[in-house]
Amino acid sequence: FERRRNFLNGKPSPIGFFGTALFSSPFMFFGNLLDSILNIGLDSGYSNKVLIYSLSAVFYLFITFFILSKIKDQLSIQFSNLKLLTIYLGTGLPYYAFERFSMTHVYDTFVLTCLIYFLIRFYKSGDSKYVYFISLFNFLTLLTRWTNYQIFLLPFIIKELFYSSSNHKLSRS
Repeated sequence: FERRRNFLNGKPSPIGFFGTALFSSPFMFFGNLLDSILNIGLDSGYSNKVLIYSLSAVFYLFITFFILSKIKDQLSIQFSNLKLLTIYLGTGLPYYAFERFSMTHVYDTFVLTCLIYFLIRFYKSGDSKYVYFISLFNFLTLLTRWTNYQIFLLPFIIKELFYSSSNHKLSRS
């Protein structure tokens, strides 16, 4: 299997998930653009694209916290954002965002949090526009990590936990 991968300078490139590359590609594009504007070549030993790319996971880490606080508000959970931030930063995700920035953990958490947010919005309002977002984030979740089989049960879990009396069903929308 090692011989079938791409090689660069005699070393095999790692196999990763497409979703991680998709989410970090705007940061890589901006880093490449910055390198071309500043006329930084490969021979200089410094590259802005690596610096900007490493900030992508940090960006998604904080966006995920923002969405988590919105979920807390949607569910009317009486919990301070400071406590939520403390718990969130104690999960180990900051390690993957700041130290191991190309791993899927932060991107996976972001996509699943977005999926849960749109499921809550759908079950709360019944608006069919959220079905498109749910479908999109279901797809992005599988792109980010192919072993995310729980997403097929997630609509049922959210409905039973928080909106069991709701008449809104995804199958009708």
